[in-house]
Amino acid sequence: MFNSVLIFISLLLSTKFMIFSAYEILPYTLLLSNLISFYIIIKNREEILRINGERKCALILFFLALCVINISKLNYTVTIKDIIYPTDIHILFSFLSICLLPKKTIVTSVKLYLNFIAIIVVIGVVAYFLNMFHVISPSGIIRAPDHANQSGYSSLYSLAYYPSWITLPFGFKRFTSIFWEPGTFGLYLIFLLCIEQVFIREKNELYQSKIRIVIFIVAGILSFSVLFYVMLFVYLVISVNWMKRSNIILLIISVIIFIVMYDKLYELILYRFAYDPNRGFVGNNRSGALSFYLTSIHNGHWINVLFGFSSNAIFGADSTPIFIKIYQRGIIGFLFLFFGYLILAIKSKYIKYLIIMLLSFVILAQIEGALSMLFFILALLGHKYNKIHNKGMG
Repeated sequence: MFNSVLIFISLLLSTKFMIFSAYEILPYTLLLSNLISFYIIIKNREEILRINGERKCALILFFLALCVINISKLNYTVTIKDIIYPTDIHILFSFLSICLLPKKTIVTSVKLYLNFIAIIVVIGVVAYFLNMFHVISPSGIIRAPDHANQSGYSSLYSLAYYPSWITLPFGFKRFTSIFWEPGTFGLYLIFLLCIEQVFIREKNELYQSKIRIVIFIVAGILSFSVLFYVMLFVYLVISVNWMKRSNIILLIISVIIFIVMYDKLYELILYRFAYDPNRGFVGNNRSGALSFYLTSIHNGHWINVLFGFSSNAIFGADSTPIFIKIYQRGIIGFLFLFFGYLILAIKSKYIKYLIIMLLSFVILAQIEGALSMLFFILALLGHKYNKIHNKGMG
């Protein structure tokens, strides 16, 4: 149980919670998360030699990606922040520590994490609706220095946040729970929904799993995240048995509601999918990112193009598309990272959920923190050749 608690704490410390950004302590929480992973690696170091197959190949590729991005930093002044905020070290340590632990330990950790997030989200949703119906008012404005918009997030007594500069029809706000921002929150929720499908297969746990799934879907809808809506559609298509009579009836009812309430749904959600050839999608305009990246390639030295402009380089466009990861790591570093993930996913019996996670990465390009660890957990547990060793159980 001790190792399970350590993994659980590491997941929390590396999650993109608002409080970590607002108080500028995210580098330190990620450092502590890395130290926990390092402790697990040292304690179970004899298991390193037993890593084989795709996991060993992935480990090598993640190590090479780490080398590439840190070499690119040499073009800039390296500060103490660069040392204590080692993104790719976190990916490497997270993957290695999970490889060394037995399946039972990891499953226990993830259940703790799922329950913790579900409880937080429920409390936040209650605060969200109390605010919406003017029972409570925001307790203040939280400004995180690493957010693009410095108008700040309205805090509902630190139980939930919503962007203060965004107003939606019918009194709705973009629900963020206690996470960094709505898009990131939607990304986490998609991952958690996929993990529910992989982990919770035992009959005595299905009821709790269904409750959490409902919580995550409702919260994701309230986030008004385009990423969440698109990935939720894919998730429902591949995870629901649509041949069952009850599901067919539910689908018909949903279609009728969609048709009847189309105008209201358009005002709240669907307008974000409107496409402008000059601006991109209205609700998620990242069309300038590709042109900036192509310009950088044209103007940059070929070494920078191949090995990265460094994580310290300023990306003069929207900072969330996948292009920023290619820009920072270079084509070589990005390919190392991508193929490391792909090797883990390619033979998984749960590859349909891993595809959702990979698509989510490409859309929002956030691979740091708990997202990387959650991906590894899912990949390892769903891996066709996963072997459960008995040593160090719990």
